Amino acid sequence: MKVLVFEHCLQVTGHRIPYASLTALSYVGDNDVIVGLPSNVQDNEVVKQYIKPPITVDYYQTTAKQKPLSRALEARRCLNRLIKRHQPELIAIPTADGIGLVLGLYNLLGLASNLRSIKVDACLMRGGGATSNNSFLSRTATNIKWWVTRKGPWQRLMLIDPKAWSLLPPDQKHSILVCPDPVPERVPVSKAEARQILGIPSEGRLIVSLGRQDLRKGVDFLLAAFQAAELKETDRLLLMGKLAPEIKPLLQEALLSEQMRDRIITADRYVSDEEFGLAIDASDIVAIPYRSANQPSGVVCRALVWNRPILATNRGWFKWTIDEFGAGFGTNPENTLQFAHDIETSLNSCLQFHVNEKGKQFAAFNSKANYLSTWREGVELLVTQSKEIRPLTFLNSSSEID
Repeated sequence: MKVLVFEHCLQVTGHRIPYASLTALSYVGDNDVIVGLPSNVQDNEVVKQYIKPPITVDYYQTTAKQKPLSRALEARRCLNRLIKRHQPELIAIPTADGIGLVLGLYNLLGLASNLRSIKVDACLMRGGGATSNNSFLSRTATNIKWWVTRKGPWQRLMLIDPKAWSLLPPDQKHSILVCPDPVPERVPVSKAEARQILGIPSEGRLIVSLGRQDLRKGVDFLLAAFQAAELKETDRLLLMGKLAPEIKPLLQEALLSEQMRDRIITADRYVSDEEFGLAIDASDIVAIPYRSANQPSGVVCRALVWNRPILATNRGWFKWTIDEFGAGFGTNPENTLQFAHDIETSLNSCLQFHVNEKGKQFAAFNSKANYLSTWREGVELLVTQSKEIRPLTFLNSSSEID
């Protein structure tokens, strides 16, 4: 069977290339697997690291678009060209936000004839549930977009956000799957060993911020609160990931203080999966002071699996994981004094941290093996044409959290 895995990312950031790689790997064996990627990322070393033979990559030409709708329309145009070129029997779109809405609209209008004989599996990062905090017009627009997206040419539509899935009405839960967020397989090491491997001091307590260090992730809030917190001289902050331009002057200003110079550590580069895991092993607290709290975080999933508490924005998805799974501690990062106080209290409480039973089940669900199995079922469905929704025991209760 010929399978096309389609990814329309113009930059190598976040989860998109790792997801595309794992999705393609799920079909390797009896299938002819092609990954469609923009030519913009062709020479990127990260892509070469993740996507290797026997997987074939078709680097397609595309034009960068600024507006979300324009980007989604361009993604559809590129997908159509790949369909014509490769004639796949199954298409997998591991990150379908944007293009999912466009494919839904075209399908509703009867303009997706090229997909009639092709099965399509797609996964969304965000669900369609509008919260009560939205205005009436915003809620209406969100609900219409979600309805249109669900009308796409899907064999299976999946959500990687279990909170969004838990808030779906019962009829939608029976037709939409939860996709695991795959945490890489590894054997954790002790804090001392992890710090030694990373080349950072072994004494004291460590707060870690992971991934791209930017305003979206509230790194400016974190720098301000860490400087304001009453901590020991051996307590440190590790910024593990590429520094965004807007963060660099804030960091330079913080490092002017002799007191901070040896206590703020940076790794200004792309972080490999192994370094990612070592940073969590080395940590006492994983900081998640994100400005946006409305979508799932792979950092939180990894912290849960590797048994480290988070200190996160006390809203939305992060508040839900803290309340449902005992993932750690909440804070208001925009209030520097409150955030500083919560850094102090969470560090003092972290030795007693353990996820609850639901958290353990959630961690077990988010495995690489479960992710591979979930996507591989798309091929099996072409043969059996039967679909069974697996029960999610960690979502027996549903809590609507804004």
